[in-house]
Amino acid sequence: MLAEVLWIPVAVLASLLAVVIIVLVTRITLDVRLRTAPEFRLRVGARLLGGLTPWIPVHDSARKAARTDKPRRVAKRAKPGRLTGGRFRKVLGAAPRILSDFLRRISIERLRVDADIGLPDPADTGALYGLAAALVHSQPPARSLVVSIRPDFSRPRVSGELEAMFSFVPASLVPPAARLAWLLVRPVRQ
Repeated sequence: MLAEVLWIPVAVLASLLAVVIIVLVTRITLDVRLRTAPEFRLRVGARLLGGLTPWIPVHDSARKAARTDKPRRVAKRAKPGRLTGGRFRKVLGAAPRILSDFLRRISIERLRVDADIGLPDPADTGALYGLAAALVHSQPPARSLVVSIRPDFSRPRVSGELEAMFSFVPASLVPPAARLAWLLVRPVRQ
């Protein structure tokens, strides 16, 4: 009798574990759309299981959050000195490698940027535009990468649109995440 009752929760837990494992080892595609004019809007959608699922809305800034009358809690401040000294130098030294490990595992399928940029100083705007233009024109031409940046020397502003679609396998992000976590928690020799 007890065995007949216990097999149901065990079967449910096993099937949930199987679903989680399948999601972790199959490709997830994220679609990010950002627009700053006429009003700010950010939409993020996802497709799971290598594109077999329909688009799932993850975030839409146009949706109004449900209003609650609960007072907001004040966030506690982190303890000062957590990432100082030797630990900070270790993380800073390993940051380029960890960042490149993360980026190597993410595939950019489409990127379209149409932006106007301006800084308070026109000389800084020109320098930023020169750096951005060098990055844009150093890439081989492709339909999946369209970047249009226009400088605005008259006033400080950042406006435009961004559409990006990228994909990754969540399980492939575990090694760089583990390296970053180890850097943050391991003991540091002084």
